[in-house]
Amino acid sequence: MINMADKEWIELGKIIGDTGPKGDTGPCTTIKGSYDSYEELIYEHPTGNDGDAYLVDGWLYVWDGTV
Repeated sequence: MINMADKEWIELGKIIGDTGPKGDTGPCTTIKGSYDSYEELIYEHPTGNDGDAYLVDGWLYVWDGTV
């Protein structure tokens, strides 16, 4: 991970799974696009807004605003 101004992109892993029970509404995450590599992501978006997410080669990265 690359830290920038006490914020970072975090890798959440491959997005695969079964549907679970309905839970409470949580904070919003918006998948804004996709890239072939992490380097492309950080070149285009060195920082983000809380909840921004991008797919990188099938992996989900979410800007969480904290380190």
